Amino acid sequence: RVKSVQKKLYLKRYRFELAPYFLITLNDPYFNKLGGALRAAFHLSDTLALSVRGSIMRVIATEDVRVARRVFNALVYRSVPIWSVMGDFEWSPFYGKVAFMNTILHLDGFVTAGAGLMTTETGYKPAFDIGGGLRFVVRDWVAANAMLINTTYVDIPAGTTKGGTNNMLAIHVGLSIFIPFKSTYREDE
Repeated sequence: RVKSVQKKLYLKRYRFELAPYFLITLNDPYFNKLGGALRAAFHLSDTLALSVRGSIMRVIATEDVRVARRVFNALVYRSVPIWSVMGDFEWSPFYGKVAFMNTILHLDGFVTAGAGLMTTETGYKPAFDIGGGLRFVVRDWVAANAMLINTTYVDIPAGTTKGGTNNMLAIHVGLSIFIPFKSTYREDE
């Protein structure tokens, strides 16, 4: 028997979430930024959470940098982010279920915004971020995640005196582990 209205697979209220991520930037044609992140969150309710996310990055020049320098004799200045720490507020207004390969897949959509600190090769910079993502629930205690986060900060790259606003749009892919491993405060089922 299949119930027409199925209950939510998991609840996040009063649970900690620990989530490691792999990240890559999408919006810089000259320098790719690859790295990892670790996010810790406490869910105040099923839809609201406070989180802290730390990221570490490595900057890799693309072929376009060599072309710009060789063919166009251009100077390509770059902001080199090294690591960041961000405090975020998360709101999860969307919860849904999808049929996939004869099973029901639970998903959770969220938006996030916050502020923190970005460290570049020229020092510490205040930073702000905004983004959103999806959490695909595997079990009551684990979920697969994908987030798209835009981090904005101002930097004066080495070799120049002109500063600029940097928007680092990165996709984060990882897992969430919820502690305690079983949902608590379940409503009558």
